[in-house]
Amino acid sequence: MTTLTLHRPLVFAGPAFLVAVGYVDPGNWGTDIAAGSQYGYRLLWVLVAANGVALFLQYLAAKLGIATGSHLAALLGTRLSRPARLGVLAVVTAILIATEVAEFLGVVIALHLLLGGPMVLSVLIGAALVLGMLTVARGNRALERGIGLLLAVVAAVYVMGIWLSAPGAEPLSGLAPSLPPGSALIAVSLMGATIMPHNLFLHSGVVGWNTDGGLDRLEDRSAALRTAMVCGAVALNAALLLNAAIMIVAAATGDGEVPSGMTEAAGALAPALGPMAVTGFGLGLLAAGLASTTTSGVAGQFMIEGLTRLRPPLLLRRAVALVPAVLLLASGVGEVEALLVSQLVLGLALPIVVLVLIRLTSSTEVMGAMANGPATRRAAYAVLTLVTAANVGLIADLLLS
Repeated sequence: MTTLTLHRPLVFAGPAFLVAVGYVDPGNWGTDIAAGSQYGYRLLWVLVAANGVALFLQYLAAKLGIATGSHLAALLGTRLSRPARLGVLAVVTAILIATEVAEFLGVVIALHLLLGGPMVLSVLIGAALVLGMLTVARGNRALERGIGLLLAVVAAVYVMGIWLSAPGAEPLSGLAPSLPPGSALIAVSLMGATIMPHNLFLHSGVVGWNTDGGLDRLEDRSAALRTAMVCGAVALNAALLLNAAIMIVAAATGDGEVPSGMTEAAGALAPALGPMAVTGFGLGLLAAGLASTTTSGVAGQFMIEGLTRLRPPLLLRRAVALVPAVLLLASGVGEVEALLVSQLVLGLALPIVVLVLIRLTSSTEVMGAMANGPATRRAAYAVLTLVTAANVGLIADLLLS
C-alpha cells in the first residue's frame, strides 16, 4: 500500500498551481483593474474573502478526486441518466466556450498591445500560440513547468509595477472590510469573477495525476488530502497576491474612472509609469492568457471525456473549442462585448457546478468515510448561497455597465 503524506508535497504542488492559474485569468484582471481604478485600495479585503471561498471549493474538488480516484465529470458521466448527462454536457459545452472566449481574449488583446496591426492578425497569432502550448508541453511535468514559467512572468511584471508605482503602506488599509458608497456591485463582481466553474472539474482531475495511479492504492487518503490542500493554499494565496498587485497598480495609477477595456487600462499606465509599462502590461496579460487558456484546455479534456466517454486527441478537441472564440473575435466584436457574453454564461453556470459538487461530496455512497460532515455541508451550502448572490451581482453589473 502507498501512503502519501507531507513528505511528498511535490506530487500535489504542480496540480495546485495549474488550478491557481484560473484565479489570475484575464477576467480577474478586468474586475481587479475596475475596482482599483474606481475605489483605490478599499476593496482589497474582497479579494481576500473571495480567495477563502475559492480555497473551500477547491478543497471539495480535491477531496472528491482523492476519495474516489476519479473526477467530477467522470462521476457525473457514470451516475447520470442519458438525458441528464446530455443536459450537463450542454452546460459544460457552454462553460468551455465562454471560458475560451474570456481567456483567449486576453491573449489577443496582449498581442495587439505588443505588436499593433489589425486585430485579426492578433487573433490568428493567438490561436497558433494557444495550440502550440499544447504541442510543446508534452506530459504533466512539462505542462506544469511551462505554466510555472508563465506565472513567473506575470509576477515579475507586477512586482515591477508595484515598485514603479511605489504605493507605500497605504494598500494595507484596504484589508479592513468596508464598502465605499456605490461599490456593492463591483464588490460582488470581484467575488463572482474569482471562481471559474472549469477549475472545479480541473482540480478533481489533476489532483492525482502525478501519483502514477497511486490514488487507487492510498492507505491514508486523509493525509493525501491534507498535503494537497497545503499545496493548494500556497498556490491560491500566490494567486491572491497577484490579484492584489493588479488592483494596487490600478489604484496607484488610476484617475477614479473605470477603463472601458484592457487596452484603455494599459494606456492609463503610461503617464504614471512610463511607456514601457504598456509593454510590461502586454507581456503579463499574454502570459496570463496563455496559461489560463492552456489549463482550461486540460479541464475541457476531463469534462468531455468524463461525460461522453470518448477520448478525442487533446490538440483536436482544443482546436474545435477554439473555433467559436476565434470567429467571435475575428468578426470585430469588441473586447467589452466579448467579455460580457462570456461572463454572463459563466455566472449562470457556476452555481449549478457548485451544487453538483456539494451533492457528490456529501454522498457516503460516492465518498465513503470522506463524505462531508454536517458542519462542512452547512458551510458548503452557505458558500453556494454566496456564490449565487455574487454571480447575480456580476451579471447585473455586466448588464448595467
